[in-house]
Amino acid sequence: MKKQIKLMSLFLSIMVSIFALSACGDDDNNKDEEEGGIKDRIVGIWVWGESTAFSPSAHHAARYIFRSNGKCEYEEHWNDSDYSSHTKKSGTFSINNIKLIMNWTSVTVDGKEQGTELDEADIMYPESGDTGMFLKRYYTVDGRTGWSEEGPFTKAK
Repeated sequence: MKKQIKLMSLFLSIMVSIFALSACGDDDNNKDEEEGGIKDRIVGIWVWGESTAFSPSAHHAARYIFRSNGKCEYEEHWNDSDYSSHTKKSGTFSINNIKLIMNWTSVTVDGKEQGTELDEADIMYPESGDTGMFLKRYYTVDGRTGWSEEGPFTKAK
């Protein structure tokens, strides 16, 4: 009798574990849908600068391109009398909750290859519409920590 009770307890434990693990996995798979489809919403071209069109001749302009296949690009221009710079990045992105993770596999600054970078930011934008996406970055520099905002970006039509 004791042997049957132990086997029955073991069987029930295994069944409970299977149901618990499958429920957890199911929640993770639907996270983007439950949060308004953040990954689908970010796909497209996002522009920041002096106009809604990205222009290398602008004083300061930047754009992100997020593709549905998980690839992304970034380009930024600075042009003024004291400083000029052109940055290009390409790589992949993923989203975990509101955390945007960009794994840059190619980084070029002023025509010189810089290697790779990992960039993380919180995505913040209005509940509806295509204007006003901000990226909030956390940093540690020379022992100081803080955060900065980049944006607002407008989604190109």
